[in-house]
Amino acid sequence: MAKRKRLKKGVKAILGLLAVLLVVGVVWKTGLFGKKETAAVPEEKTPEPTAEATPEPTPEPEPEEKVYTLSLFATGDSLIHGSIWRDADTGNGYDFSGQLELVGQMAEPYDLEYYNQETIIGGDDRGPHGYPTFNTPSAYADQMTAYGFNLVSTANNHCLDQGPSGIENSIAYWKGKDNVVTSGTFVSKEDQQDLNIHEMNGITYAFFSWTYGMNGLLAPSDRPWMVNCYDGRVDEMLEQVREADQKADVVIVAMHWGTEYSMGVNSEQKDLALKLSEAGCDIIIGNHPHVIEPMEWVNDHKTICFYAMGNMICAQWGEENLVGVVAGMDIVKKVKGDEVTVTVENVRADLIWTYYVKVNDSLVKNVKLYPFKDLTDDILPNHEAIYQKYLDVLTSMDDSIPIGGV
Repeated sequence: MAKRKRLKKGVKAILGLLAVLLVVGVVWKTGLFGKKETAAVPEEKTPEPTAEATPEPTPEPEPEEKVYTLSLFATGDSLIHGSIWRDADTGNGYDFSGQLELVGQMAEPYDLEYYNQETIIGGDDRGPHGYPTFNTPSAYADQMTAYGFNLVSTANNHCLDQGPSGIENSIAYWKGKDNVVTSGTFVSKEDQQDLNIHEMNGITYAFFSWTYGMNGLLAPSDRPWMVNCYDGRVDEMLEQVREADQKADVVIVAMHWGTEYSMGVNSEQKDLALKLSEAGCDIIIGNHPHVIEPMEWVNDHKTICFYAMGNMICAQWGEENLVGVVAGMDIVKKVKGDEVTVTVENVRADLIWTYYVKVNDSLVKNVKLYPFKDLTDDILPNHEAIYQKYLDVLTSMDDSIPIGGV
């Protein structure tokens, strides 16, 4: 059998060392000596710059709503027959307070108080006159303004009863009254063309007065603007309203129209009421018939129209001539930021009665105005039935308008 060759001693030593190194390498590699393999650390990246967050805008506060209110009282014709001023004659002037006090008290709380001065304040120097060419003592208008009446119509069929000089005297009188606005007769073309816009309680209002005619009389040919007569001048009237509507919060027009002594509304009144409303009129106060006519909202509730308010005071004979209308309403303006709304609200109406004692066929005495609510059968027999009779006329075209509370 063959024998193994023995390695030399040096070679054997080298081989042994290599074997030991081999074993140590394997152990190191496999972690048998407890050396942990370090996990790879990911490379740090510089964070991308982020845009600054935009702060949420602070919401604008809701604009505060401001509310302005202007109250309006309206009544009819002051038809001052000779019996009226004779009854007020004290022997040392005229005192109309007893005749007017109850209606004056109704009107006093309102901001604007309207009436039609049917019989001209044409100048005390020419003396008072009754029918048919009236001239009323200035003491009557003094009493009305003392109760706060400050919106006066002067365009009517009797405005030329004292001629052009009577109008000049009338205008001079009214211009001497502080805070009284008139319309209808003028002493200059500039005044007639003025839009007559005024302000009260933060509300602007325009006021116009027009008449159908002057009992056949005409303004002087060189001064056709002296009276606002709409005969042949309807377009001018409507254009005036349109212009005012662009500049004023509310437009009020007094119309002397209709059929005398008729409680029915005629076609011209209906046509003009609609045209005025479309032009921008908010309130129409009609008169002339010397009896009451219905009231209604026209043009889809845009304009309140009183076709005829009847006589406020008179010495006529007929029962129907002694009944008049009084009305109240509020003009309300709301402002919120740039938004502005103006409405006519709280419209209501009621009836009044001219009481007197008949002396003879041409004279009466003890003249006094009464709200129907203050009447008794001792003052006016059967007053409740009379009230209902004329209330039916007033509400016949529109029964949505409340009665009472004026």
